[in-house]
Amino acid sequence: MPNPVSGPEFARLSALFKYGILDSEAEPIFHVIVSDLARKLDAPMAQLVFADAHRIWAKAGIGSLPTEIPRLGNLADLVISERAVISVSDVLEDPLCSGLLIGDCDLRAYLATRITSLEDDAIGAVFVADTRPRVFSEAEIEAVNHAAADITALLASRRAARIDRETGALEGSAFVDQVRRMIEVAQSGGQPLSLVLIDIAGFRARLESLQAGLGAMVLRRLADLGRDQVRRRDTFGRLSENVFGLLLTDTEGAGAQVLAGRLTKHMEQGWSALLAVPPLQTVKVDISTMRAGAAPDAAAFLAVAEAAWHSERFQDGRARVA
Repeated sequence: MPNPVSGPEFARLSALFKYGILDSEAEPIFHVIVSDLARKLDAPMAQLVFADAHRIWAKAGIGSLPTEIPRLGNLADLVISERAVISVSDVLEDPLCSGLLIGDCDLRAYLATRITSLEDDAIGAVFVADTRPRVFSEAEIEAVNHAAADITALLASRRAARIDRETGALEGSAFVDQVRRMIEVAQSGGQPLSLVLIDIAGFRARLESLQAGLGAMVLRRLADLGRDQVRRRDTFGRLSENVFGLLLTDTEGAGAQVLAGRLTKHMEQGWSALLAVPPLQTVKVDISTMRAGAAPDAAAFLAVAEAAWHSERFQDGRARVA
């Protein structure tokens, strides 16, 4: 029986996936931060981890720690799910650790702090661990917090590279990756997804017809209007010059039509208000839905996003919700 994913968890996962960090290749800078932290605290184990719906995955680490473990019931999940900072002098004696999975790595002392997204969702943790009981000092806690701040700054730069510079929306390849990740989450929870593709025919030509600087301002403002209509758990992206995408979690076709209609209306009216011209007349919206529990829909659903990213596949037409 699938265990449905909650709205806040969809939002947390959406934030995590936007970084493109999960299952990524090793990067020396993260290893340097983690190993330096272990050295400062004289700890034999340290890791930087991220949590998806079901597992804790290590991006960097030293010592005898697994690179991937189930999320439920682990110390790392406790700091991600419940507490911003955890300092445990002896995991065998602390009631906080009762019932948690410690593993077979001889872990006794543990100090961790959260890694948060730009939206302030807890997406991971950085921690040090020791094989002997010990009390961590305030200075050591501050050192872990400082490492978390360095990691957060690096993640912000990484995420910025996945953003379309003209609009601030998620760029095409990152959006398709977001769709792929969210398909897995929705299938595990037995929940639907809807993908709204918004095509503004001749959009680039219209912008270039405006005076210098005004086109860029209008484009950014229209994208802002789009994002303003998106729930925190959803994703707004730019798939090509004329096509924007909106990925709606836990949303059937009827709900997607309502949200798409609202979004289209705001973008049309925004164009009119910004330029004191009649509303846009060539906005077209296409909606695809992956039904709850319908595995065969997943490949077709992903293919729609990929096709929109690779080509301008819409034809001109009056604004409508399909």
